[in-house]
Amino acid sequence: YKMSSQEITKVIEVDGLKFTFTMPSNRQRIDIGKLEAKMRGDFPSDQLDDVSRSLMYQLAYLNSVVSTPDGFSFDDQVDPFVMNFVYKECLDFEATFLEQRESERASSGV
Repeated sequence: YKMSSQEITKVIEVDGLKFTFTMPSNRQRIDIGKLEAKMRGDFPSDQLDDVSRSLMYQLAYLNSVVSTPDGFSFDDQVDPFVMNFVYKECLDFEATFLEQRESERASSGV
């Protein structure tokens, strides 16, 4: 059974805003890494502080897999609460989904 990543979504609500997370495909995961590298410019990741590296990856991830309300941009936010909340919800959903798939495979003997 071939499942498209576009079929796996979750609506996340925070501060009266609705975001839609779509499970990233393998290709999107590569693109997230490319986008994060582009944000770094010429700086190797080991020359950046942990906060900067984390922020760049979060922005690349969210901008790639989350549909935002009209007029909203993760890049332009000053308060990190909404971004951090949405990011955590995405990671939790992704982990839960992958754990369920692994359990299904284990129980079917695959």
